[in-house]
Formats: sequence, structure tokens, C-alpha cells
Amino acid sequence: MRFVGPEDKLMRRGVLFEWRRKPSPRSMVYFLFRRSEIVYIGQSKGWLSRVVEHLCKSEIIFDSYTFLPCLAKNLDVVERRYIEKYRPKYNKIFNPEVKEKAKARRKKLRVVKQEIREKEEKVAEEKILRSLDRPVCQRKKGY
Repeated sequence: MRFVGPEDKLMRRGVLFEWRRKPSPRSMVYFLFRRSEIVYIGQSKGWLSRVVEHLCKSEIIFDSYTFLPCLAKNLDVVERRYIEKYRPKYNKIFNPEVKEKAKARRKKLRVVKQEIREKEEKVAEEKILRSLDRPVCQRKKGY
């Protein structure tokens, strides 16, 4: 795991940022990379603990990271802009591609559930019809 300075990875991608005031040293937007591709963008007021948490507990596989200091009040806006611009594959929020895939999966799931319900109703209806076709009193053999 290596730290990559913001100018190394982000400036190569044409990311421009400007600080008007001195940012809080703790609030940051961080970028996780895998093979020089941004795979996740997040925000934190304690960025190092968040990166370590991703490293230990997350399904996100990354080999380097960098961060962008930011005013705490601007974290949401800055994070959203970068997610919309780079569309990392692990970001679900603000990422239209991931949202569309999830929407398609939900639609397919609804269709499958409806098909299952229809089949269950048909089976139940057939059972009822079969039970109506049988005589009420059936003799058992051997009596």
C-alpha cells in the first residue's frame, strides 16, 4: 500500500481544484485506486481511519490512495462532483451507471417474483380443482 500525493494521480487526470480558505486538516475527500484506476471516492473527517477501515473490512480492493483536503461544509458537494465525473465502480450514490444497473436488477427481480406468484396461484388453483373432482367419500380397499 502506498500513498500517492494528489498531484501525482489527480492532476494527471486533469482534475483541478482550488482552495479559497485554509482547509481543515482532518476533513478530506479521499480516492482509492486499483492499478491507476479510481475505484472509490469517499469523504471523511478522519480520513486515515476511514482508509484503514476500507482496507480491513471492505470489499473494495485498492492498492493506493490519495486525498484532497476540503472544508467540512463542502465535503458533500466536492465528493459528489468527483463521483459524477469519474464514476468509480464501487460508488453507488451519485453514480448513474450503478443506479441504472441496480434499477434493472430490481425490475428483473420484480418480474421473477411475479412469475413465481402466478405459478404458485396456478398450482393452488389446480389442487382445489382436483380436490373438487374427487368423490367426497372414498372407500378404502379391504373394508
